[in-house]
Amino acid sequence: MTATKASTPDEFFAALPYDTRVELERLRAIIRRAAPQAAEVLGYGIPTYRVSGKPLVSLGVAAKHLSLYVMDTDFTRTHAERLGAYDASGGAIRFTLASQLPAEFVEWVVSQRLNDLGAA
Repeated sequence: MTATKASTPDEFFAALPYDTRVELERLRAIIRRAAPQAAEVLGYGIPTYRVSGKPLVSLGVAAKHLSLYVMDTDFTRTHAERLGAYDASGGAIRFTLASQLPAEFVEWVVSQRLNDLGAA
């Protein structure tokens, strides 16, 4: 990321290094397909998807990994068996460009979160 803070999700994505942008844009498209009713906003400086004003998921970038935030700290405990193959704790599922999240997994996460919010 650049030192300039983004004021929109599009600015956030545009400021990313190419490979990171391509990967997060892929996840962005998956989330939009899985939850077309979700509004895309910036929350805490990162793209956040909200349903009925409630946070569904967010996408983040750190120095050594990318994250799919599930916006619920109980999610990783509740779904520990399904998440066992991933670096998941608290409300985050961390991954790298070398270990991308499969589309069907991201769809499952979004579907579970929609259920959690009563929006499925």
